[in-house]
Amino acid sequence: MTTPASRMASTESLAAPRCRARPLLALLAAQACSSGEPARDAGSGGAPDAMDAPQALDTSPDGVTGDREDALAEDRSEPDDAAPPREAVAPCALSGVRTVVVPAVYGAVGPRLRLAYRVFEPTTPARATVVVLPGGPGQALMEQAPSDPDSLGAVPTSGVRVVYLDTRGSGCNRYRESDGDPAALYRAEWAARDVLSVVRAEGWRDYTLYGASFGTVTATVAAALAGEMAVAPPRAVVLEGVVGRGRGGFDAYFAPYAAEWERVRPGLPPPWPAELGREPFPDPSGYDRDQWGAFVFAQLILGEVPPQGHILGYYLRGLTARTPGVVAYVSRFMAGARAPVVSPMFRAIACRELFGGWRSGRRIERGALVATGDDVCASLPPSHARPYDSAAFVIPSRTYYFLGAHDPATPLAEGRYHFDHQRAPRELVTVPDASHGPLTYGLRGHGCASAVWEAILAGSSVAPPLRSCAPGSAGVTAEAAPAAAGG
Repeated sequence: MTTPASRMASTESLAAPRCRARPLLALLAAQACSSGEPARDAGSGGAPDAMDAPQALDTSPDGVTGDREDALAEDRSEPDDAAPPREAVAPCALSGVRTVVVPAVYGAVGPRLRLAYRVFEPTTPARATVVVLPGGPGQALMEQAPSDPDSLGAVPTSGVRVVYLDTRGSGCNRYRESDGDPAALYRAEWAARDVLSVVRAEGWRDYTLYGASFGTVTATVAAALAGEMAVAPPRAVVLEGVVGRGRGGFDAYFAPYAAEWERVRPGLPPPWPAELGREPFPDPSGYDRDQWGAFVFAQLILGEVPPQGHILGYYLRGLTARTPGVVAYVSRFMAGARAPVVSPMFRAIACRELFGGWRSGRRIERGALVATGDDVCASLPPSHARPYDSAAFVIPSRTYYFLGAHDPATPLAEGRYHFDHQRAPRELVTVPDASHGPLTYGLRGHGCASAVWEAILAGSSVAPPLRSCAPGSAGVTAEAAPAAAGG
């Protein structure tokens, strides 16, 4: 069980001055680093140490790190009877990386892509496989590892094979703009079919899909389409920070952030509530109102981190005390916030399927959090819209939902909508003192994430292990729904 001391050590790791130290960058992973793409992709607009070169990481169970050739040698490709597949811009030189060749556009004859994914094998025989699908769209995950203190989803590593997959167009699976029209190349459905292509190539028949934020879209669609692709359905689907359906426009997406900031600001450590609300805007710590807007927005995504409280308060206290790690992290973040970048993949999916509009800038004005900048979706004709709706995808597997009461990225109503429109047996867990990471940070902070995962892997209810949560977690609730008639 995680102790308060170990949680503080884990929270300290969030202050490390690299964006990838933040595994849950939520519905907009890029916003936590450079307001559009992960820092490694943002060029001059990203953080100063923007991970342009892949690094070999010693994350394999036996401590062996392979070079690039070894890492990419185990290829799960389909028969190479067509033109060579288009390769990623910079394949990750990491241990455990495998590849599979997938259509650039499913259902069409044409170019193919080589898609990389990373497999972390346990030191003991695998009793389960969990495929981890990141948020964003655009969160780069494969350079992290499930053994990291704040790994996405708090997925256990004992006897569990864990698979990380960067969505096409991001991280280890970035492609050149010349490799295809983004409108055709990037769709949530293609991301889901990529997942199923990996499962089929590996021959896995007993696996669980875990998705965070945008990953809940990928997991939902993949589970629903498994039969169509002649792939065994997942044993279970785990959804954290759940997207229920596309928003009616950018204002509908941004409003919960503005409201959450109004809730959080009065409780921040002094003198910050007054300083960030004063006009003319002062210059606390040397950053302007746009940089502060981007920083506040990003921290609202992660929000509450039980039992330490709100992550924004943690950073502000560190700035007041001039804590070196905090000062360094905030400095790098603020440098990246000056030049927001929106990737072609993000724009294609965000504009057509998720938000209906997107403005990249954030600002603090008269104490309020506001959005700025042009709508990058304005040039797309309305006929190009393809709003996501979870009700259109029937998950055949037992499904577990994890929602945070203070989540501005995917408010409670989003998860409730998804839950109410499914038919398989399912459970909905609400963590009252968590935001967009109710499992990754909420239940892990309360010391019961491992017990919850054991129940999931056993196909059991998570209600009993929730009772093992540490004192102070009162209010964590679980609601169950049986299979619907004919479901």
